[in-house]
Amino acid sequence: MRLAFRRFPALSSPTFRLYLVGMWVSLTGTWIQQTTVAWLAFRVTGSSLAVGAALVCTQLPILALAPLAGAINDRYDRRQVLMCTQLAGLMQALSMLGVLMLGRLEWTALFALSLCAGVINALDLPARQSIVASLVPRRTEIRSAIAINAAGIHLARLLGPALAALLLMRGDARYCFGTNALSCAFFLFVLLRLRVQAHEPIRRLSLQSLRDAWAYSTTHRATRQSLTWIAIASFLAIPYTSLLPAAAQLWSPAAPISYPVLMVAAGVGALAAALLVAQFQTDIALQGFVPLALFMAAIGLLLLGLAGQSLPAIVLLAINSGLSFMLTLVVSGGNIVIQNSVPEDLRGRLSGLFVMLFNGVAPLGALVWGLVADRYTVSVAFITAGVILGLAALSRLKNRAS
Repeated sequence: MRLAFRRFPALSSPTFRLYLVGMWVSLTGTWIQQTTVAWLAFRVTGSSLAVGAALVCTQLPILALAPLAGAINDRYDRRQVLMCTQLAGLMQALSMLGVLMLGRLEWTALFALSLCAGVINALDLPARQSIVASLVPRRTEIRSAIAINAAGIHLARLLGPALAALLLMRGDARYCFGTNALSCAFFLFVLLRLRVQAHEPIRRLSLQSLRDAWAYSTTHRATRQSLTWIAIASFLAIPYTSLLPAAAQLWSPAAPISYPVLMVAAGVGALAAALLVAQFQTDIALQGFVPLALFMAAIGLLLLGLAGQSLPAIVLLAINSGLSFMLTLVVSGGNIVIQNSVPEDLRGRLSGLFVMLFNGVAPLGALVWGLVADRYTVSVAFITAGVILGLAALSRLKNRAS
């Protein structure tokens, strides 16, 4: 335990540990429900396009609402904002459960409730990001807290779909929605017990408050660079997971490998990267490493595109895990740089911009690269994204060298 506290000093805070457990349980429930929604979308409609559309409904509201949600977190108590979103998430999960039990789950109800979940997520995610810094007693522990929080997010993303598959095999979708409702209730109970020091709120919500955040993000060099790299990675590289089902089918003759196994490999890489980020001692080191990590991610995309049926499964899994590792370094490292430098009264709005560029842009990238894969091939999509990402990273590395 002492070794863990030395390596990850944020864990010495009881408040942060309590929040971490509640956050992880809640996000695991969210991933259980999201996996179940995809399964139900295909079962109700028989269409793969409907599966993608249902998932887009849970993500696209983030693109439009995350900046406003960030301002809300600067105006009001962030713990109370999280309590409201968890209560709303609880009601949404119970609504899904009720519609399913009544036998009235048609595609219209499924998409409408998925859109509700997207709106809740848009308000919830900036609050989760902006509250972390207030859970540790010393500013020097923010880096550790953000890295561990990211590791918890990736662990939930790894375990949630696996638990959903288990529940769907053992019972039916009702157990999945019920589990998510319980996870929201548990996090709500944790939040009621948290004692978080309140920040100084902004006076009012206004267009000017959003302009202030945008002005800071464009004039503060480290923040501007971090947000730019996160946006590039979110559009060009992070959506690669949406191409993995088609890629697994392409690789299957020579290297039998399933989509769940590929996602597990990606989750392991992301979890390892989130823990490694905490070991960087300075923001300068992180800023210098990000372009290199993006360039290595571009190589990973190219290798996946060129793989065809020639590489064994173990090599494909290693490439997939390494690609996820590099992308997580970019996103988590960029978030640490942002959170370490931002003034407290702007933390919510900058967290909103981060969430918009990370969670909101990725679905657009998935749509674009999915269209490229359908029109040409999944290999062409991987290679094209890899080339563009590589050129962007090389331009930055060249500027640093000069």
